Amino acid sequence: MNTPNGFDIKFVFLAYVPPYREEEQPVDLQTEIIQDPNMTTQYLFKIFDSAIDEAKIEIVFDSDGNQNNEIRSRILSIAQKGTINQKSSDAIKLAQNLYKVTDERNGTGLFSIIEGQKAQTTRIVLSRFKGDEGLVNQGKRLLIDYIPEIFTKKSNHYKLAVYEDIVSDKSFWKGFSIDKQVSGKSYKPISFFWIESFLHSKTALTSAQGTLQFSKIIKAILLKTPEIEEQEEIISGVVNLRNKKNAQISISDFCNTYLSDDLSKKIRQETNNDDFFNSVFVVDNEVYNKELGKTVLSLKDGIMAYVPTFSYDKHVTEKINDDGSKKIIIEGDLRAKNINVQKKEKVKVEK
Repeated sequence: MNTPNGFDIKFVFLAYVPPYREEEQPVDLQTEIIQDPNMTTQYLFKIFDSAIDEAKIEIVFDSDGNQNNEIRSRILSIAQKGTINQKSSDAIKLAQNLYKVTDERNGTGLFSIIEGQKAQTTRIVLSRFKGDEGLVNQGKRLLIDYIPEIFTKKSNHYKLAVYEDIVSDKSFWKGFSIDKQVSGKSYKPISFFWIESFLHSKTALTSAQGTLQFSKIIKAILLKTPEIEEQEEIISGVVNLRNKKNAQISISDFCNTYLSDDLSKKIRQETNNDDFFNSVFVVDNEVYNKELGKTVLSLKDGIMAYVPTFSYDKHVTEKINDDGSKKIIIEGDLRAKNINVQKKEKVKVEK
């Protein structure tokens, strides 16, 4: 089997995964191996082909003291094993891992694993589609009856992780994920259940992603905060962080370093996600200056003015004079006025 983008598909595995219930006897999960193209593979292969471009959240496997991760080892084993039966053994164990961390809130799901190869590159895509438990309870067969109903009703709501590498013992530590079941209004880009509980991974914010999200939260708080003291705290922190090149920071670190406890609580509420609040990223200086930088105005008579770029339009008006020169009007409430007088040092004369 081949995908439209030219991947040679080596393995297609499907499993029906209900919520875990402790009181039940060990569950023998219903699984399928697909070896011939059909309507199901036609749908799944489109997702497989687009996965590497669609999944934007970088994820990294956690490791124990011996640099091992059970889930990553299973995925790598699927890529390294040569026969369908060998691959299937690891795939079933992955499905069982997913079953153990699936609760009633997550509900029933259809789990798929697809392995494909193109030139020297191997791609493995893991997906979970939301399903209806009643379909299988009514005795319907997974491949013939259940799959079409899931793809018809729930086809745009799935979680996905994709790994692509040249296979070696060091492959697949890093991947990318997307969660189409998380609200677009949330700062949380992906579910805890899928990334941490099942994949034993964590999100790895890129420098640009972390800096942009951080900037949005800081600007939102500045707009909502009427207290001058709190505004000064935030701006002071922004300026201090700007002066640290390639700084490694999290919102939690920023709050602990620069802000009071009360203001830190407001930042945490605005973030609305513990994962992102504690996620460490390297500050992207270009993004930071664009979002939280300052505009420097040089006027006649040696006058210099500094205005936060994100509030420039709010406080600065530009007008064109009759002679074509530009006039700047800066408006705002005066909070302090200091006259800088340089004192002459007294020189002691020894007698």
